[in-house]
Amino acid sequence: MIYDIFCKGEVPPEVELEIYHTRDNVGAFAFRLDGRYKLLYGNDNFFDMIGYSREFLETVMGNRCCCFLHPADLKATDRAIFAAVNSGSENVSWEARIITGSGELKLIHFSGVLVRRENYDINLYGTALDITSRFADERIRLSRYELQLSEREKIDRKAFGSALLDLTDDRLIDVKADREHILALGDAKNIDDFFKKTEYLVRKARTQTEISPRFSRRQLLSDFEKGKMSLSANYKLMTQPGRYEWVSATINMHLNPSNGHLEALFYGRTMQEEMLQQKLCDKLIETEYAFLFIVNTESGMIERMINNSDATIDIPAQGLLYSEYLSSILQNYAYVKDANDYKARLSLDFIKKKLSKKDSYSFTINLREGTSLFKQLKIRFFYIDEYEDSLAACVSDMSDYFRREKLYNERLQSALEAEKANSAKTYFLSRMSHDIRTPLNAIIGLTELATGEADDKAAVLSHLEKIKSSSTFLLDLINDILDVSVIESGKFTLYPSRYEYNDFLKAVSSVFRPQCQNKNIEFIIDHGELSKSNLPILVDKVRFNQLFFNIISNAVKYTNPGGKVWFVIENLKRQQSLYSTDFIIRDTGIGINEEFQKVLFEPFTKENASKYEIQGTGLGLSIAKAVVDAMNGSIRVDSVKDVGTTITVHLDLPVAANASDDSLETYPLEEAKNKVRGASVLLVEDHLLNNEIISRNLAKFDMKVQGAFNGLEAVNSFKNKPPHTFDVILMDIHMPIMNGLEATKKIRALDREDAKKIPIIALSANAFTEDIDLSISAGMNAHLSKPVNMELLVKTLAGYL
Repeated sequence: MIYDIFCKGEVPPEVELEIYHTRDNVGAFAFRLDGRYKLLYGNDNFFDMIGYSREFLETVMGNRCCCFLHPADLKATDRAIFAAVNSGSENVSWEARIITGSGELKLIHFSGVLVRRENYDINLYGTALDITSRFADERIRLSRYELQLSEREKIDRKAFGSALLDLTDDRLIDVKADREHILALGDAKNIDDFFKKTEYLVRKARTQTEISPRFSRRQLLSDFEKGKMSLSANYKLMTQPGRYEWVSATINMHLNPSNGHLEALFYGRTMQEEMLQQKLCDKLIETEYAFLFIVNTESGMIERMINNSDATIDIPAQGLLYSEYLSSILQNYAYVKDANDYKARLSLDFIKKKLSKKDSYSFTINLREGTSLFKQLKIRFFYIDEYEDSLAACVSDMSDYFRREKLYNERLQSALEAEKANSAKTYFLSRMSHDIRTPLNAIIGLTELATGEADDKAAVLSHLEKIKSSSTFLLDLINDILDVSVIESGKFTLYPSRYEYNDFLKAVSSVFRPQCQNKNIEFIIDHGELSKSNLPILVDKVRFNQLFFNIISNAVKYTNPGGKVWFVIENLKRQQSLYSTDFIIRDTGIGINEEFQKVLFEPFTKENASKYEIQGTGLGLSIAKAVVDAMNGSIRVDSVKDVGTTITVHLDLPVAANASDDSLETYPLEEAKNKVRGASVLLVEDHLLNNEIISRNLAKFDMKVQGAFNGLEAVNSFKNKPPHTFDVILMDIHMPIMNGLEATKKIRALDREDAKKIPIIALSANAFTEDIDLSISAGMNAHLSKPVNMELLVKTLAGYL
């Protein structure tokens, strides 16, 4: 019937499928049997069921159904479908798990018909029904019951006997044993009769309670109602006629899903060896002592002293009053801080009080030799007999034990710290992978769209603009990750230099005023006296900018249109050669809740702000905090949810000397472009695509570019050309045969005038400060990081030409 509906008339099958199943409120789908199960059609119910939007499934997953099928169920799906194909059947059905867009697992019943097309394609048209809730509880109960029954087989191999009881019907289901007197328990009339017969096999001890109150049908039903599923007890039981052994009697209760009855599995396992070993250990513990003395509790005199090893304490005890002996020990060997506590807890009266409540009393003392720990002794007190007139003190040397325990705890702590570090590393990599893939997905997807719409110039330009934005975000992310790795490695170092304060303000204004204008946010800068005096400060320019750019960037991100962002200095004080300053970044944004403020400066922490559609890595503030710490400053956050946030950075900024700044002259972009025209460039870059991109960009300014693909080739090209052939060298660092640092040193060492003076500028993916230092130390004039910013490169070249 369904096949007829799909194939008759001219109505597309997917439309008929939607009409046919609308009333059923199930997922309808159609996909091609192409190995990836490409989705041809899905109704709204189907997309609700899988938890992905049509757009996401198409653009990110390529309409492949195999992407959301559970990997463990893919083979079962293949088998079900292709068994039908190979047999010539038109109908197929199977069950498989899917992973929804929210990460939830669902069990789905798929069914449909196979339709063969004229081009030999085979499509599957069918329905998807969520059966998770219908079968989950039943399967869990059945699995649990089957597990318990299978466990009985393992138990029976270890136990000398077992019985399965039906507590609901009050009857024995069966008894298993390899001994006749145990099998005879199966003649019991009911469950309580079974336990009564079992009790006859138990040897009674003076302190032992009866078995019946603990093991009875009424008690077991009561325990089950309270949520207690199992219980056990140890007894001496006749395991063979005339022989009693220690056994562990255990009951596990469970519901039988086939009839709803409460069943109990009762079994006995011999513990004779374990109990004998335990008792033997107890005796050994009692006899393994360094020395032992016996005190007459009436006279307080030490009557006997027994040494079991070399003398631990060189003070004779026999014939002394216990109180005198204790005082001598404490005076000669105890730490002063412990003496009073030891005297109270080791007094004869205190020991008697403890022994009135239990059979023995133990206490551990630390002894010294000089100021160093000498021994750790455990003293166990007990009465020798029931008359309680002789008190034994068994002294054991526990020094090695405590040393081993300390070592074990230290190793355990190290292992826990290592595990914590591994967890942090795993989280870091997971988060980094997610944040890198996000812009990469956009770049790849937009590239495909641009390729497919090559004839639409406006669309291509739009895609390219978005690709550029995503590329910039990706570059910022990588830079932040590199910064975090440097911070966590302990190699985070500042390199202070002279910085005109107004230059800093211009940088802030040029970056953030356009952003605020685009968002309709008022941006207010108020730096009062510091701005007016424009005294130069001594800071690491890059890190100083990074510190405030990260904080201001967050303020702009999390402030809605119509809001305000302030960058203000308050409490400015000049103290000799320092400015003591409070930099305040205040906004009227969405605010930060109190709980998140506790982890605000930890890497990769982001408050859930998805409704604001804000991109970010959660690294900016952790880097800002590291810069503040490195500058011996402080940072404070005050925020109210939905009102705004104020971040106060306090720094003591050194005032730079008033000597003129001999840094490189800078030019406006248009002037720089004119200055570099016609220059001759030796471009050293081993990556062919990078070489082509940089060459073509330089050619736009009429620069003459000669390429070299490794350091050795660069040295030979420069050496074999007449002096002053090249105006500048652009040098990569990591290259085969000879790297850029070595090539620069060899060029500088050549015996010709232009080798000493020609500007050599590094173009490298190495972006750390120490990498820049290595470039300068090798003889380069400047270091620019990749990806190459052509505007910055042109301005830099203009400064040297």
